Amino acid sequence: MDKYAHQIFEHPFGNETGDDIRPIIREEPPELPELEQYVVSVFGWTATLDYSLRRLEHVRAYLAHFRILRQYKESGITRGDYIRYHYSNHAVILLGIFDLALILTNSVFRLGIPERQCRAETVIENSWVRSLGIDEILRKLNSAVEPLREPRNIFIHRGHPRDSEDLSYLDAVEIFPKPDNSSTTPWPRVEPLYQRVFKRERSRIVRELNEQEGLVINPLMELLDKLHPVYKSWKKLLHDRGKTKLE
Repeated sequence: MDKYAHQIFEHPFGNETGDDIRPIIREEPPELPELEQYVVSVFGWTATLDYSLRRLEHVRAYLAHFRILRQYKESGITRGDYIRYHYSNHAVILLGIFDLALILTNSVFRLGIPERQCRAETVIENSWVRSLGIDEILRKLNSAVEPLREPRNIFIHRGHPRDSEDLSYLDAVEIFPKPDNSSTTPWPRVEPLYQRVFKRERSRIVRELNEQEGLVINPLMELLDKLHPVYKSWKKLLHDRGKTKLE
């Protein structure tokens, strides 16, 4: 399993924001100077981005280790339901990473766009963002998550995530009446096939998730590369306005 989350704060940009936040959080004054406010904002969105990548790792861990819990059975949660839930959650998180990239860009550049209005067209078409070629990186990131918009929207608005033949089979077998000891129902022949189909579908989806994440992580790292010098420039400019705790 790729540890994408660690790459955020191992990147020079993320590492610097982490170093910058330490002297600020130790004292927590009632009103932070302008530079400290900037650092807090940038670090906060960087940390949120890191958390989203960690959540992607959680999804893959959940899919790799399904356990038949009594609470699942009592709630009617099937293996197919379990897979659908985490698959859809993964799509929501990946799409959210693009939104966070827009907000982080807005924060680093100090564009002043309200967070609710940090839409693709608003941030990408900004002249400062375009001047450094960051618009192309954001477009690449948007293209990477675009295929996920339809399944995410279908799941959120209609409650029906994309299915495969294997998932349909799992549903069919799940409602198959389980035999008691005196039954002649051929469940012993069905159960091994059921387990194989479940493992096959789970493996297929994990591979698909890995591919999707790979398409996102590369432009995301490119974005951090481009944002780093902008962050440094704004820190210097704000530092020159007065004494700060970052000295």
